[in-house]
Amino acid sequence: MPGVNVELLFALPRNEVFTRINGLIAQSTRVSAVVGFLTEAGVALLGDALQASPGVLDTLVVGAITLKACDGLDRLLTMGVPADRLLVHLGHSRPTKESFTKYHPMMHSKVYLFEGAQSSAAIVGSHNMTGFALGGQNTEASVLIQGPIHHPLFTEIRTHIQAVKSESQVYNPTMRIAYAWWFRELFKGMQYKALFGDGEEGIEYRRNVVAIAIASNSGTPQIGDVIYLEVPIQFAVLKALDEPVHFYLLSQLPQTVAEATVQLPLCTSAFRGKVAGTNQKVVDRGFADWIIRDLRNPVLERTAGTVNVAGSPGFIQAFIEIHDVLRARYEYIFDTAKRWKPVYDESLAGQVSVTAPLAKRFAELELIPAEHIPWNRVIDLEPEGEPGDDSQALRETSPDSGRFLLLSRRRRPLDYANRSTAQAEQLVLPGAVASIEVERISPESSPAPDDQKLIEAVQGIPAEVWFATVRWAKPNSKLAKYQQGIAASLGRQRKDGKVPSIKQAIQGQKLLLEAIEKGFADLSLSNDVLESLRNIKRLSN
Repeated sequence: MPGVNVELLFALPRNEVFTRINGLIAQSTRVSAVVGFLTEAGVALLGDALQASPGVLDTLVVGAITLKACDGLDRLLTMGVPADRLLVHLGHSRPTKESFTKYHPMMHSKVYLFEGAQSSAAIVGSHNMTGFALGGQNTEASVLIQGPIHHPLFTEIRTHIQAVKSESQVYNPTMRIAYAWWFRELFKGMQYKALFGDGEEGIEYRRNVVAIAIASNSGTPQIGDVIYLEVPIQFAVLKALDEPVHFYLLSQLPQTVAEATVQLPLCTSAFRGKVAGTNQKVVDRGFADWIIRDLRNPVLERTAGTVNVAGSPGFIQAFIEIHDVLRARYEYIFDTAKRWKPVYDESLAGQVSVTAPLAKRFAELELIPAEHIPWNRVIDLEPEGEPGDDSQALRETSPDSGRFLLLSRRRRPLDYANRSTAQAEQLVLPGAVASIEVERISPESSPAPDDQKLIEAVQGIPAEVWFATVRWAKPNSKLAKYQQGIAASLGRQRKDGKVPSIKQAIQGQKLLLEAIEKGFADLSLSNDVLESLRNIKRLSN
């Protein structure tokens, strides 16, 4: 091409390109880009160059506004990129009798422009601003064009970027859920069109009541304790009062309920329980060890043994009994029943149409949805009333309610073994809860001889062996997640000089022998201890 140099990126696929892009950013006085997809990982790969000079980014437009894209845009804001330079393009759709067409055109360009005082460079092709694309994991191809700043080709590239920018809106961080919902609707259309999967890997469709409280100076609940609180009537509407309760105890109150849910995976004091009774079912004498008086400021307070509180309108008096320690951790997914509707640019300039010959061919194909009819540019998303009787109940049991008592309809188990060793040492059992397990073996109820041998054998294993087991099992999930949690718990107890319960000893024996069979070894694990562990036949649940 006369006047410019053109280079293919790359002849062989799956080469990283972010090093070249970072170098071009460092040489530029202005950078612009329009991309279909963006992730925080992609932004992170360009972070060093942009962190040094965030103001160099003049324009960035994204077409698929997923939560991952929002994370990336938020990261750029944190770096100091001016907010008005980050934009989102909502694509084109059209109204239907019921709502709108979900399978619709989107902004899918991948164009990067780097401008200096005398020269410019551009990358045009398939590279989105994602970790997979820039890091060389995807099969991608683009061309790098370099030449004088006033070359006509760069003028055309600027025109394209400006045209996309003129159809876009400034990114609004408070609209994260709306943007993600909009893309989800597009994805649903793509699923129907292409018979795609649902994309919810690892999701368990199990409901949980999630209760979050703030610890006071009164101590920590123990197994068998009862906690009194008033539950919004919507939990009964959704038939949630019989669901398992996951109860988390935080050290201080987060600013929002949503912020609290983010902290739950690292919470070291958590329990499983059940609603033992409500004022809709007879509760004997109002017995309760603890009380939470205000779900918006959920401080856990000890009672004198009973409660005598008049119920509030719209609430149910509930008594939650603690059954056990919650050893697993989850990402909880909440439904708010929120919906949005697209706002269209109904002018002729806001329409996208195919040429007449192509429209004729598409019409003959009888495509669903039809692709020969014009599409209208979407310029905004506005809230819409939710149909259905459950919509208010869903809001009142979600983080949007402002209460620290929630109903999760789905959850994703989290892998604790991916945390650091220091975090793994604190896994599952806080000191106050560990003592609960110890109390199950009391002088009045001594364990059977084989049980005592097993407890002593497990207690004799060094803490570092348990922590090493977690590190060994982590990369390929060689042990189940709950077993990794038990190993970390036993390591912590050993380090603190505490005695394991028979249940913990049984599980520790099982997981350690299983790990050894699969190849685990540690110099701190003596042959005598290992032989003793193998010879004790007390293996049961």
